Amino acid sequence: MSQRDKTLWIAGDSYGTFDKTSDIHWAKELAMYHKCDRIFNLSRGGFDQSAINFTAESILTNHMWPGRQEDELFLFDQDLLLIFCTTADRFCHLKNPFKKVDPEIGIANLNWHTPYLENQEPMPWIEHMPEDSNLYSQTYNSLITDEHILDNLDLTEDDLSYIKESFSIHDDHWQNIKNSQQLSGIIHYFESQSTGAKLSTLNNNFYMPHVGGYKLPNVGDLIGDTPDIPGETLVNHLTPQQHFDYFDKVVKYI
Repeated sequence: MSQRDKTLWIAGDSYGTFDKTSDIHWAKELAMYHKCDRIFNLSRGGFDQSAINFTAESILTNHMWPGRQEDELFLFDQDLLLIFCTTADRFCHLKNPFKKVDPEIGIANLNWHTPYLENQEPMPWIEHMPEDSNLYSQTYNSLITDEHILDNLDLTEDDLSYIKESFSIHDDHWQNIKNSQQLSGIIHYFESQSTGAKLSTLNNNFYMPHVGGYKLPNVGDLIGDTPDIPGETLVNHLTPQQHFDYFDKVVKYI
């Protein structure tokens, strides 16, 4: 595969993921619209904004994470980066106090293996991502409430206790501000390097004004409520028809 292939890169949470049971996602329509040769989707259900920002930054700086090849670099003269932002009720920190971040492996520090998302297409370098990760990124409520829904993960009671303690000092407003500052830094770097590449964000509740200029309209703003329809709604929270409906309306903002 030539390094000159035009690529759509995606970083985000479940809204950016592709469903194994359907080849339909409005981002795929976006790739065709821009005549991209391939898509590298690094979204993961449950990711927090810090993990999303870290992934986006690693894409743009062409960090050679495990498995990434020379023909898999972001090209600033032509590639596209689509960033799906998420809510502040999530965290990203060491899995437990004994873990250490390894800067050399970059995004391989994150917990990419997700047994509770069986229908999500995994990220392209999944076989190079360690199952025993150093960093844990997830929604708080899915882990620490009395009705926590994620009970099949590789977390010990000590790990969960550590997560609960971190939640005691979590503040959504402060998290949003930090997330936006990180994203602003990514956008400034993108602007300093781009000679034709494009960047867009979704679900972006921005604080930094600079970040808002790269925001596409949310799904709800363009096609209204998207209720969950059993048997039709995909892992990315839209039905195939809703994907088509959204792209038909968002294309004029692209």
